Amino acid sequence: MTVQVRSREEMDEAAVAMNERGAQSLEHMSYASPSETEGMSIEDDVMLAEPLAMPEGVHVGRNDPCPCGSGKKFKLCHGKLS
Repeated sequence: MTVQVRSREEMDEAAVAMNERGAQSLEHMSYASPSETEGMSIEDDVMLAEPLAMPEGVHVGRNDPCPCGSGKKFKLCHGKLS
């Protein structure tokens, strides 16, 4: 919205009009917080209860030597990002 103000009275009128317009847009606004379990099935509850599985095996850091035996850092050998 662009407003061109020429006098103090016009500035006051513009401020009142903007406040009224803002109040009108907020009158019809509502918010309802959904419950955490609303719309969830029993299978979803079971999935939430199970702990996350950790990957098995040795974790290789990006700066660790590559497990292939090349002697290069993992990030420069088999861990290279595409």
